[in-house]
Amino acid sequence: MRTIIYSKYNQNRAPRFQTKTIICQDGDELYIEKSALTQEAKAHIDRFRNNYEAVKELYPEIMPVRAQFGDRYVRYPYVRGTGLEEELKRRADSPDRLFEEINNVFQSLYKVNTKNRCEFTRTEEFVEMFGDVDCTGMPCMNPCNLDVIFDNLVVLADGSVSVFDYEWVCNFPVPEKYVLYRILCHFYDKNLRELSAQYSFQDYISHFDFTEEEQERFRAMEDAFIQYVYSGGEPAFTGEQYFV
Repeated sequence: MRTIIYSKYNQNRAPRFQTKTIICQDGDELYIEKSALTQEAKAHIDRFRNNYEAVKELYPEIMPVRAQFGDRYVRYPYVRGTGLEEELKRRADSPDRLFEEINNVFQSLYKVNTKNRCEFTRTEEFVEMFGDVDCTGMPCMNPCNLDVIFDNLVVLADGSVSVFDYEWVCNFPVPEKYVLYRILCHFYDKNLRELSAQYSFQDYISHFDFTEEEQERFRAMEDAFIQYVYSGGEPAFTGEQYFV
């Protein structure tokens, strides 16, 4: 018998991206299922199959979880392990140590496969999703998985790392460091109370290797992406706080 343990509805998104996420127990099987809430969102769910094929070798040290596909839904096995964010916090006994661990993870896990590295090219798809931001000269990747935030990565018992989401995949050049920037923004937002007590966002981001120009461009990209997904939602940043 199928029992729903958790459910989340993304009805605040634009209709073409509205989904429902549930965690289910069915006998001995535990799984995560995403499904379309609207007819328009069915195409969004259907793209998961191609997304998996596109990004399964993007980061050699991060393996996407293979999903099952049905009509209007995609289903992942529930991966048992330790969340990467939890693992990072376990290793760190101070903010400075935490920043060091994050930088180490960026160097070890987030190495883009050489075959996926490319130069920036302005495309219509990029402008639609991220705005008319010029990233010329920045090392880029194609494709790009925007879902490799710490929350979506699980460290398995054997030390390998899996990502269980690949909803947002770009099949055009995107700066490699933009992905790292948005990971850091999500992390700051989730741990806002603890981090903001000691660091403004600008102090926090200064512990990582971003120029002022990169920060300005990536912030604009993230604001545009939020508008793209939520179609009239609030900007990604308000003052020094970051909102998902």
